[in-house]
Amino acid sequence: MTRGFVLLAALCLAPIGVAACASSSPHDGPTTTSRTLTSHPSGGPTTTHPVTTTTHLNPAVADGFTQLALSDAIAAAQTIYHQSNDYTTVTSESLAPLVPKLHFGTIAQSNKTVVGLLAQDRNDVLLVTRSASGRWYCVTANAMDGVSYGEGPTRGAVNSNGECRQQSWPPPGKDQPAF
Repeated sequence: MTRGFVLLAALCLAPIGVAACASSSPHDGPTTTSRTLTSHPSGGPTTTHPVTTTTHLNPAVADGFTQLALSDAIAAAQTIYHQSNDYTTVTSESLAPLVPKLHFGTIAQSNKTVVGLLAQDRNDVLLVTRSASGRWYCVTANAMDGVSYGEGPTRGAVNSNGECRQQSWPPPGKDQPAF
């Protein structure tokens, strides 16, 4: 009797599950939408037109997101380092699974969408990227000195460990013109 009940329940619920699991995709066929047109006082239909707005970039928000992305990347680099005691094992390939939303490349490839990486020796790693505001940021981890931060107007201002020596991130967007 229990087996019969389970079979009956499965047969009855199967159509519900299929309907609930259905998804819409471009291949499902056309979709139908409806809209109501209101009448203009003259008797003709009233139509609406899309409104385009322009949103200005907030440098503080853009810089804050960039600092957060670099903080996540350096934490992942430190995780890799703690497994091997060697920052040269930090590569684009080893970072990608730990921070999948970021794209990594060389320092020369760094830009608004790519975090540049330089693991020059077993004790140091440097990460560099550009904020949507145009400001460049770097973060470095050193086996002896810990983590330090930097920012500047160009990649050249942040592309070495020596230029990335602040004890914390500068305030995002503060007193920084967009570049």
